[in-house]
Amino acid sequence: MRIFKPLSTTRIGIDIGHHSIKAAAMRRDGARIVLTHAATLTLRTPGTFDTVEAQRLADLLRRRDFKPGPVAVVAPARALMCAVLELPPENGAAPIAQIARMEAARIHKQTPDAFEQMHWRLPVPARSNRAAPALSAVVPHAATRSVVGPLTAAGFDVAAVDGWIFAAARACQPLLGVAPAMTAILDMGASAARILLTIGETIASIREVPEAGIDQLLRSIAEDVTGDPFVAAELLKRYTVEPTAAPELEQSLSAYVASIEAEVTASFEYAAQQYPDSPTAKLILMGAGAALPQLAERLGAAFDRPVVAVTGEALADAAPITIDAPFSAAYTLALGAAQHPEAA
Repeated sequence: MRIFKPLSTTRIGIDIGHHSIKAAAMRRDGARIVLTHAATLTLRTPGTFDTVEAQRLADLLRRRDFKPGPVAVVAPARALMCAVLELPPENGAAPIAQIARMEAARIHKQTPDAFEQMHWRLPVPARSNRAAPALSAVVPHAATRSVVGPLTAAGFDVAAVDGWIFAAARACQPLLGVAPAMTAILDMGASAARILLTIGETIASIREVPEAGIDQLLRSIAEDVTGDPFVAAELLKRYTVEPTAAPELEQSLSAYVASIEAEVTASFEYAAQQYPDSPTAKLILMGAGAALPQLAERLGAAFDRPVVAVTGEALADAAPITIDAPFSAAYTLALGAAQHPEAA
């Protein structure tokens, strides 16, 4: 599973979110990786990406002086299907890849040739005598075509389609703990929050929580405070810049953070049960919601663990990465896709 590999050329990562598209361009400069360009395009209709939007993106990147290069695009997060598989031992006697594909097709009710799949063995506790299970990640071809087709029509050289879990782990790799320690990555997107657990650099668990997306917080603010979702969005932007500018949001935000705490706690409890030898050492925040003021402090106090948001400064401090473009946690998936090993 080649999730981590040094850059060998300039490339562009594209993350098509529910409300906007994020693009990041990276290149190698000696021993360092340099983020050279970053740009965001707001979708005209949330959740809709087509050839018109792809052309708008191409026009924006030209205006922002992005250099042409191979593109890795993140497949729609909702399309990624994951499952734990019980597979035979890796002793050469069984066609493991074929068995994994057939089992994934059965679980996800797909025909075996209708999707792309990756699978990898999971760690097992030191005291366990059972064979290591595998984690499978599947993206249907229909989902990849929905993003590759429009991008190709707009002139992009699409070299790879990435899964959000791989892009997230790749972007956060400088911040991950060393095995057997476990790291939790919380992606706070618009339509859902997603929790990813890694043991060292191995992805061990994935969980999606639709009711914890930023859009749900905006709906709560609209219902409790403003009565208007557009006003709610403006208030949240103002609060993100200066919390004292919108104190009326505190109740809605406290309830939202409490729901996030509950979901992360459930993931921690699962991890403690499944991987007793791998204590959760750190929580990493990414996605648009990571910019919420005092979120890291609140979650750190709740879990008594270090909590760090993905920022240009955090990445530059942890690894040989130079950030030469405006960067925020919302660009994390685009940053990870730009480092895809196949987009060379």
